Amino acid sequence: MVATGIGTLVKPPEDVPRALAVVPLLMAAVYLPAVWTSVTATDRRRPILRGTAAASIVMAFAGGALLGPVLFVTLLPATVLLWLASGGTRR
Repeated sequence: MVATGIGTLVKPPEDVPRALAVVPLLMAAVYLPAVWTSVTATDRRRPILRGTAAASIVMAFAGGALLGPVLFVTLLPATVLLWLASGGTRR
């Protein structure tokens, strides 16, 4: 998502305004708490990873409904990795 946003800022497609680069950059910002909790030691690691995974699932299905299956498939690896890092089916 960051690469898509930066690419749109640097060289936007012909009929796309640069302001549209905000959408993928905001989507990438959802993953910042997961990156932060993976780098630092915190007691709230699992809840943060689960919350980020839930937000990623919502983005994937909402984006898939609006833009087609491409966005769903794009967000699927990140969502699965977050789910596994948060414990998967273990509680």
